[in-house]
Amino acid sequence: MRRLLSIGLAVLVCSAGAAGAASPPTLRVIGSTPVKIVGAGFHATERVTVVVTTLDGRHSAHVTASPSGSFTATFPFRLSRCGAGYTVSARGEQGSAASLRVRPRACAQP
Repeated sequence: MRRLLSIGLAVLVCSAGAAGAASPPTLRVIGSTPVKIVGAGFHATERVTVVVTTLDGRHSAHVTASPSGSFTATFPFRLSRCGAGYTVSARGEQGSAASLRVRPRACAQP
């Protein structure tokens, strides 16, 4: 009986650890012309505000995460592959949040 209780307790502890180990929200840039941002790990069907901040200003878009918590946000401008960096942030109405900072890249001189 004790052994059965110990095994049951071990399964319960492992299950609780796995349930709390959900991946935090993430962001990736998958395109620069137009700018495309992919998010994952957000709450299912959560309304998310995505903001891209560049030297030219602040650009925002509102998207709804899929049932699996992912989204794609498209912005109608172009990011330069050289020069200034930029930041991307996403915040959901249920509290999910992620940010990404892309550092400036040096480019070869012509």
